[in-house]
Amino acid sequence: MIPSTEHQHIWLQDTSLYAAVETLRSSAIPLLLLHTPYMPEIAAGRFPLSADSKDFLDAVEQKTQLKSASLLDTLPHIDHPGDMAYAPDNLHPSAMARRLYAQAAADILMSRYPLIFSRVGTAQ
Repeated sequence: MIPSTEHQHIWLQDTSLYAAVETLRSSAIPLLLLHTPYMPEIAAGRFPLSADSKDFLDAVEQKTQLKSASLLDTLPHIDHPGDMAYAPDNLHPSAMARRLYAQAAADILMSRYPLIFSRVGTAQ
């Protein structure tokens, strides 16, 4: 989720985020800057970015040297997007959504880091 415009500068100035990225990078753990869609985005099948949000995402990508990915690009077609929500009045992901998110994230990781995953096998 992209923070609101009035909070984006706080995120961009948070050096702990960038220190954590560097710590993970130095450990050779594969990293992703990942957009996890919520129900309205899944239902629409797209992740609309305002100009401010796009600028923010570009800045985070530049500062972390990570290319972002969206699970919307990898998730299978969802016949009933409402099933992705925990409950009709709670848009947190359901168990089914969490499984789909995990598999989509694993697919992105494996495509971005094929040498690492060719040595350890695939997630099941």
